[in-house]
Amino acid sequence: MNLDVAGVIADAWRMWKRDRELLLGVGGFFLFLPQFATLLLVRELPETPQSGATKEAARVWAESVAQWVGSYGLIVLICGLCGLFGTLLLYVLYLRDGRPDLKAALPTALRLLPRYLIVSILVSLPIALVHFPSIWPFLFFPMFYAIGRMLLGAAAMVAEPPIGALASIKRGIALSRGHGLFFAGAAIVLLFGGVILAEPFVLIGRTLDGAPIANPVSATLLNAGAAAAAAFGSLAATLIQIALYRRLSASKGI
Repeated sequence: MNLDVAGVIADAWRMWKRDRELLLGVGGFFLFLPQFATLLLVRELPETPQSGATKEAARVWAESVAQWVGSYGLIVLICGLCGLFGTLLLYVLYLRDGRPDLKAALPTALRLLPRYLIVSILVSLPIALVHFPSIWPFLFFPMFYAIGRMLLGAAAMVAEPPIGALASIKRGIALSRGHGLFFAGAAIVLLFGGVILAEPFVLIGRTLDGAPIANPVSATLLNAGAAAAAAFGSLAATLIQIALYRRLSASKGI
């Protein structure tokens, strides 16, 4: 079966047009604000030592990372969980039986959050391959192919209860069967679209950092722009995955 990509995007656009106020509220509170708080409060991780660095340099880096975790780890964890909850809430609003309103969807999303966290970790596991830089170029496509095949697992978990984390992943793989190349490309775009949109704001911020023109107001505005771009990317990616799930589950009778 051919996948109507234009139809999927049109479905996502219709959701946005119809429910713009709801989506702006959910996205603003659960996607934008945590990202904005992270950019404002959390410093970047210490740079990884270059290959061939001395043991002393590696030790200093490890100590710096430990200090970073002690200072910012809790903030990053809380903001990350808020972002995951916001994405899960969107799935519940659109895929749960009866299309619950926001008041009914909130406790449902909260109950599903531990399971959704497991699904998210399983889908993201292939990204661990980036820790092998010597073979990274050879693993790029297999990594995103694997992520893409599992991409609809979260949607299946919400739409087809009761279903466990591993069963959700299997269902996502079943739904994407026959469209592996498309989902590999979709994984790259959907997972990194928000990062790419936010990158201009991040680059400008780094360029101005320490310059005479730099000031707290401009830094805050740039962080807000980067957070808004990342939130918009996450929102768009979630709506597209919802539209993909609806079409493929209907066509395959799953």
